[in-house]
Amino acid sequence: MKQEERKEKSKEEIYQAALEEFGTYGYDNVSIEQICNRHGISKGMMYHYYKGKDDLFLASVSRVFKDLNDYLESKLPDFKEMDPIEAIKSFLMARECFFQTREREKTIFECAIFHHPRPLASQLDEARMPVKELNKSFILAQTDKMKLRDGLDRQHVYRYLSSINYLFQDLLRNYEDGKELSIHDILSSAGELLSMMLFGVIDR
Repeated sequence: MKQEERKEKSKEEIYQAALEEFGTYGYDNVSIEQICNRHGISKGMMYHYYKGKDDLFLASVSRVFKDLNDYLESKLPDFKEMDPIEAIKSFLMARECFFQTREREKTIFECAIFHHPRPLASQLDEARMPVKELNKSFILAQTDKMKLRDGLDRQHVYRYLSSINYLFQDLLRNYEDGKELSIHDILSSAGELLSMMLFGVIDR
């Protein structure tokens, strides 16, 4: 095995261990020693590639965001012919579909967004930038197809929908009173919720 292949194999082994630990216990309850002991990784190998816990966590977050970004980009052609409301609903749900079978990645994602260690805030923002830019370009493109209410512009709508994007799963869970839903039910409920968010509930 070539040196570069050995390096990639070692880094993948460390990532899988970090994914299991951070993805199960979050950031605060994990240590480098814990990862090494539980997964048979030598501290020498760990510190050869990572300076410490923060460096490893940032690498794990970057990997999760990259995989999510690649997944969302692969889905964009599916939304091309949809009307903007349906496209936005499908785009919001694409992220949930990505995490449907990736519970550990979801924990790391939520930790990076909602429960991150403050000293890492700027580096975490940098890691999520590709996903943030993809969200922005997609939402603005759909907004351009809509007739907006007087007094609103595309930037207002982008900021609103972008905020919803990160809270959507919790909103959906509360909307359905915490019930476990199938993907079909989730899509149906997401359509109802998004429709009320965009059009309101009062007939003027």
